[in-house]
Amino acid sequence: MNSLLRHVRFILGSLLLWLHPLQAGNLIDVAGTGSGSQSINPGKCLAISFRLNVLATNVTITAPIIVFLDSTGSLVLIKNRIGATADPADTIASRSYTASAAGTLTTPLFTGLTLPPGDYFLVLKNTTGSAAVWPGVATSVVTRDPSVTPLVDYRAETAAAFGPQSTFSAIVTGKSLKYTVTGDLRPFRITQIVRANVGGVQGFNLTFNSEPNSTYIIEYTSTLGGWTSAGLSSFPSTGLSTVGFIDQLNIPKEFYRMRKL
Repeated sequence: MNSLLRHVRFILGSLLLWLHPLQAGNLIDVAGTGSGSQSINPGKCLAISFRLNVLATNVTITAPIIVFLDSTGSLVLIKNRIGATADPADTIASRSYTASAAGTLTTPLFTGLTLPPGDYFLVLKNTTGSAAVWPGVATSVVTRDPSVTPLVDYRAETAAAFGPQSTFSAIVTGKSLKYTVTGDLRPFRITQIVRANVGGVQGFNLTFNSEPNSTYIIEYTSTLGGWTSAGLSSFPSTGLSTVGFIDQLNIPKEFYRMRKL
């Protein structure tokens, strides 16, 4: 279960409310100094990984990967895990490439993504032709939002048919592969509250950031403890933003919260 959204308190008919706008910009950027590049021949893989603690939309991923004439390969962004137990159903995005000339792969690698909270792995598989090079640094400088955490860089000496299922080892030289992730963070928060009349019942509509394919419930308390359902059955999200109704007249309590089931 996720942590509390944000408490809303009704006092003498007045509504005290904190609204949280969208947070946009760089989610994580790995740069730095010194040489830390990784080169892989055909039949090998490289991967970077990061953790998102909140939902992100409009996500773009770039990395200065270098390929050479007539080489082929693929990139897969996958959630949860890599290795033998990686599930192809967890693939978020993928692309293949055939290099018509030596140079950097067309960027962005991926764009327009919606990423729920979780661990993500970007896997480069070199299939045929010459080596592929993922530039890196010996001393990393990581710029990131507190909601995003860089994890481990990996390489696999023998690529599986589905790249993420290769047997990976962590790159433990202290070197870091370069990449950038940008997007809009959508923390699990209330964004709007308005008075509403639903079927003749007075109350409030709470609009909040939500995750697709998730279910939420409204709860209340007068003591910030012993939370109770607000008399509503659980309801599914309607996408990235969902509205929940509070019947204020029949629930004379002070604090409300949204909770993800």
